Amino acid sequence: MKLATQFRGTLVAIEEKSMTGSNNKYYQLAVLQGSEATSLSCTEEVYKQNKEMFKDYVFGMQISEYEGKKTLRVTGIYDLPGTATAPGTAAADPGKDKDKK
Repeated sequence: MKLATQFRGTLVAIEEKSMTGSNNKYYQLAVLQGSEATSLSCTEEVYKQNKEMFKDYVFGMQISEYEGKKTLRVTGIYDLPGTATAPGTAAADPGKDKDKK
């Protein structure tokens, strides 16, 4: 069984690891939610998203169960609604056009 969910948290760290004596790589990230922190596995695509640390995001997560074993995996990191800016642009200054009529 697989379930998908989303949650809001702060990205604290993300790293690539490999198993001892093996070329197999896996990826983990650390997420802070309130005063609790945890380490979660994530996909290679999430690892390569190159998100800013110590910033709030919405995390997509897949919860799987197979033969009684449960796994959690982050499948996406998304900007909070209304906070994304296009690359190469700055936030608008609301007072910029104030004197124009």
